[in-house]
Amino acid sequence: MANWAQKLKLHHLQTLVALGEQGNLTHVARMMNISQPALSKWLSQLEDEIGITLFERHSKGLRPSEGGKLLLQHAQRLINDLDVHSMKSPVSSRAAWLAA
Repeated sequence: MANWAQKLKLHHLQTLVALGEQGNLTHVARMMNISQPALSKWLSQLEDEIGITLFERHSKGLRPSEGGKLLLQHAQRLINDLDVHSMKSPVSSRAAWLAA
């Protein structure tokens, strides 16, 4: 597993998905209760670390790149899987997650 993937937490995945849906750093920064410069810096650092551009910047905001679309699909799937597991009982949820 890549080092950057080990550092990602649930809120990072949620942030990436929100960026893909909203296409606007300022709106997502407000939603996530962080500053726009901090979000922009985090996104740039993530892109540098993984070596691909996740979002194309244009005058009206952000648009996912081809690599970004792929990562967003995986991020959304992980979020959905985590939501499903969190709805189960703690014991059965943990056992199912460990078995996967």
